[in-house]
Amino acid sequence: MVADALVPPGGRTVKCGKCANQWFASKDSATDGTDFAALTAQAYAEAPAQPHDPKQLPAIARKPLKAWPFQVAAASMVLAWLVIATYAYFPGAHTGVFSGIYGALGVTDTSDLVFADVTMDRENSEGRTKFIIAGSVANEGSKPRVLPRVRVQVKDSDGKVIWGQVYPVEEVVAPGEVYPFRIDNVETSFANRASSIVLDLGNNFELVMR
Repeated sequence: MVADALVPPGGRTVKCGKCANQWFASKDSATDGTDFAALTAQAYAEAPAQPHDPKQLPAIARKPLKAWPFQVAAASMVLAWLVIATYAYFPGAHTGVFSGIYGALGVTDTSDLVFADVTMDRENSEGRTKFIIAGSVANEGSKPRVLPRVRVQVKDSDGKVIWGQVYPVEEVVAPGEVYPFRIDNVETSFANRASSIVLDLGNNFELVMR
C-alpha cells in the first residue's frame, strides 16, 4: 500500500503504522504478485492490542471565593448605616463638617418640632366615612427648623399598620411659629379594623427607625 514514488530503486525500509513492524520494501517486491492487502489485514490481526491512552486535559482548579472582602464590605455598610442613622436620630448631630452630606441625603434637624392642637373628625359623605386630621406643628426651639415630612399610619388592635401615607412638606418653621396642616385623604376602607391613628414627623431616617 506504499506509493511507488516513495520507494527508491534500491528499496527502503518501511514501518507499519499499526503494529510498528518494519521490513524492507523494493520495487521488485511490489510487483512480485504479493497480496499486500492480505498481508496488511494479517498484520492488523496479529498485532497486539495497543492500550488506549487518551490525552486528558488538565482539570481546571476551582479557586474558592475569599470571604473576607464580602465581610469587610458588609461591616463597612453596617457601620456607615449606624453612623448616618445616629446623626439622623439624635438632635444636634447634623451640624459640623457632615452637614452638607446629611442635607443631600434629606437628613435635617427636626428637634424642637412638635405637634400641637391635633384633632380627628369623621364625616359621612355619599355613604362613605371620611377621616379628617387637622392640627399644627410648632417650633419650640430658638432656631428655624425644616419640617420635612409628616406620616400618618392606621393601625389595628395588634399594632399592625394597615394603611400609611407620608406627606412631604419641606417648609421652614421659624422659632415660636406654627405650621397648620389638614389631612383629609386617609383611607377609610379599613375603618372597621382601625384601632388607632399614629401621626409622626421627621426626616427619612427618623421615620424609618421609628
